[in-house]
Amino acid sequence: MACVLVTDAEGVVQRQVRSFGTMTADLLALSDWLSEYGVTQIALESTGVYWRPVFNILEDEARTITLVHGRGKGYWVGCASACDTPAQPACQMAD
Repeated sequence: MACVLVTDAEGVVQRQVRSFGTMTADLLALSDWLSEYGVTQIALESTGVYWRPVFNILEDEARTITLVHGRGKGYWVGCASACDTPAQPACQMAD
């Protein structure tokens, strides 16, 4: 499940929600969908190891991915930006 918040010229926020599968082609479709909206900031729930394939597909120099705790506490366990921070340290922090 992915959600993009879009603010129009009048300041009204609209929510776009879409479901994606977990296969590589599905995750690439997610990446394309996010690119269509110009998404540069991503919050990714980091439950277990399930976030890793999504992170690997979405990671690029134009996006900042923040890993957030999967138990609803809003606790940030790591932040990775492909342009200034290698992904591996963020992955280690989340473990």
